[in-house]
Amino acid sequence: DTESNNWSGSGSGFFISSTGYIATNYHVVQESTKLQVEYYQRGKKYIFPAKVIISDKTNDMAIIRIEHENFTSTPEIPYKLETRTEDVGSEVFTLGYPLTFIMGEEIKYTKGEISSKSGFKGDIREYQISVPITNGNSGGPLFDSDGNIIGITSSGLNKDLADNANYAIKSIYLQTLIDACQETIDLPKGSNLSGKSKPEIIKILQEFVVLIKVKR
Repeated sequence: DTESNNWSGSGSGFFISSTGYIATNYHVVQESTKLQVEYYQRGKKYIFPAKVIISDKTNDMAIIRIEHENFTSTPEIPYKLETRTEDVGSEVFTLGYPLTFIMGEEIKYTKGEISSKSGFKGDIREYQISVPITNGNSGGPLFDSDGNIIGITSSGLNKDLADNANYAIKSIYLQTLIDACQETIDLPKGSNLSGKSKPEIIKILQEFVVLIKVKR
């Protein structure tokens, strides 16, 4: 159906429960009339409709859920939410779907470091990071070197003021939003990725990062 290809925009997100709950940015899904998530697991592509369950405009976060009878659950999620604040200089990386209309729909890996424990104008809810974030990366996971989630990348911040300053909302604020949700979200416990090479870790993690397509 040609109409379904007529999306208004796209962003990234990541599973926070194997039962189909996905975290992303509020600005990715705001005012959406239709949401679709796409991801690859074990070599197979999955496409499902989703709906917004709870959103937090102030912290630019939302949780959406896959809504389809053919969706049962994902394999065990390999990361956990790491809510302690990371130190400046810590290595971080992200996986996401930036500028899909130019760069294609293969997932992209970018890495960098934590530049500051506070974000734009000293906002303590955010990290400033040296990981390049472009449109479409919004809502994707920020991983620490162990492959755990320490934040949600957000590109919705004043590019005209600071070109190379990128931000991520700390995962403790995502934890707060999950706690406020009326539905029970069983958070992943994570599995031990230590001893694995970076390419192996990325191969495991990327199956839980989704492309979100939005119609407004």
